[in-house]
Amino acid sequence: MEKSELKSLDVNVINFILQNNKATIENLCNCFDVSQVNIRNVLAKIEIFIKKNNIGVLLKENNEYFFENNSLNLNFDYTKLQTKNIEKSERIAYILLKLFFHKTINLTRISQELDISRITLNGDLEHIKSFLKEFNLDLVSIQWRGIFLQGDPFMIEKVSVLFIAKLYLEGYFHSNLKKVVNPLVIEFFRNSIDEESENKITELANKLYIHFDIQLGIVYYFFLKSILIFNLYKIKHNIEFPLLKIKQNPEVNEKIYKILSEEEKEMIGDNITLLNYYISNCINKEYISIFSFDMENILKDIFTTFNLKKSNELTKNLVIFINYIYFNTKFLIPSYYNFGKEEGEYLEKDISISIIEIFNRHNIPFKKENIIFLYFYLKDLISESQKQNVLIIDIGSLNYHGKKLKEKLKYLENINTVDIVSYFNFKVYSNKFGDEDKYETYIFIDLPFEKTNNYPNKNCIFISSYDLMSNTLDITNLL
Repeated sequence: MEKSELKSLDVNVINFILQNNKATIENLCNCFDVSQVNIRNVLAKIEIFIKKNNIGVLLKENNEYFFENNSLNLNFDYTKLQTKNIEKSERIAYILLKLFFHKTINLTRISQELDISRITLNGDLEHIKSFLKEFNLDLVSIQWRGIFLQGDPFMIEKVSVLFIAKLYLEGYFHSNLKKVVNPLVIEFFRNSIDEESENKITELANKLYIHFDIQLGIVYYFFLKSILIFNLYKIKHNIEFPLLKIKQNPEVNEKIYKILSEEEKEMIGDNITLLNYYISNCINKEYISIFSFDMENILKDIFTTFNLKKSNELTKNLVIFINYIYFNTKFLIPSYYNFGKEEGEYLEKDISISIIEIFNRHNIPFKKENIIFLYFYLKDLISESQKQNVLIIDIGSLNYHGKKLKEKLKYLENINTVDIVSYFNFKVYSNKFGDEDKYETYIFIDLPFEKTNNYPNKNCIFISSYDLMSNTLDITNLL
């Protein structure tokens, strides 16, 4: 194979095409916010790279670019294609990785490893300081000793874990393309955690994730795996665990150790404060977030703004979405969403505008594709929430008139479900039918005396069977 100087953008474009099966120049420009000239140069470089190295073939048809058979052979020897001139974003990733593992860096050594001047390195450090400042962390220089990471120990541990999760999500440890553009990251990581140990950590992460039934998506899975990676690293290198002032759940610790083998117990050690914190958040809290923002207030804002009916499933879904949006945006994880020009109009919709206002109010960073996704998700929820669940109460024991009314109601767009009950059963099983979460509307047939009764939070409608059977009842305006 021939050597290549692939860059991060080149790899992102390859991933975009693979994920979406095809892409136009416009698609790629919109996704990565670069000029057409830049994208054309990238595509030309990709075409040469994959052809000369027998990885695949880039084709073009009707102004759309795609790979032959929609696939590439990525099982190549990345060591023969490693980039020597590592670009700024990749240098920063390497420095941060080293900083989070060692909690300190030596500028002279880093400068030599990256083959850059101290001036260039200082520029990289300014970007790193800006990133750390978002989490109230800082870099402090101590003469003759180096640069040290400073801040709340708990926050340092959390951000360290989140950063490793970011690298996992971007494929730094398993994608040969990422290993080409940043060989230093995988080299450093392998010197810290060998492949066999990482495989065991993966098995343990799977075991814990399944046992505690976390079900919060791939992002939370990599949070868990990264916590285990750091625990193992500290144990292997005899690094003292920081004292974290956070509450522990003894029951969770007991449950963790109960399912582990002796080898697994040695891998995580006896200091599992962060692991306890993570699992406790996942299984015991309604508003699950390991970030610093107030998830509960954000959810209240969303439910109130869009007048949504609260449920555990909806709450869980929103938590997953918001955490994913925050993490991916805050940690600059690339998105390969195929953002069409026509979709831009959805950003101007009232729902989208309200979402943006809520996120800005709570300092949640986002991308335009995040807003569009939530627009469609909330639009469907709002539409469904406006549909009514109706209970028909028929004075007759055979529910004859009720069945006739149900036939007429079921074709209305604002109806979700229609159930029928006899008046006798309605009264006998009042607890069952009084469930305010199930029905928004009661329709009483030939029961005018029920008007004197009070049914809180119900829309009560009273009709006569005569109007129903003589077709003088205006069904469309009934609800």
